[in-house]
Amino acid sequence: MNRSISATAGGRIQQLRVEQGLSLRRLARLAGVQVSALERIEQGQARPSIALLDDIARALETSVLELMKGAQTPRKKAIDTKAVLERIAREIVELPEALGDKLEAAEGAAVRRAMHVCAGNQSAAARLLGLERKALVRRVAKTRGR
Repeated sequence: MNRSISATAGGRIQQLRVEQGLSLRRLARLAGVQVSALERIEQGQARPSIALLDDIARALETSVLELMKGAQTPRKKAIDTKAVLERIAREIVELPEALGDKLEAAEGAAVRRAMHVCAGNQSAAARLLGLERKALVRRVAKTRGR
């Protein structure tokens, strides 16, 4: 079961609190947090900061790591790289003949997009494209020359 970090921490806090025989009010006082806030945390309705989790963990005589056991961050959807590259290749091939060298046009478009996304920062754009900065600079100059 994939539980959010907040829900996992909240459930674990509640479990440890009950095991130790602490009331909600007592734990809140020990951790220096309002009872209502602690209640929302235990119910997974609040996203506590690491500092607050640390305060609660200390009050429970445990660690933040212990509170987070079993938590999983949401996973990104798997990308079918082959399908994505196939779609890009199909788009390049279908570019109008008037563009001339289609691969150069596609490369120029990728460089321009990376520069736009990175607000003109050449180092960041190079990292985004998986290039050395010098190679990106050459490609930017080539793109501007058109």
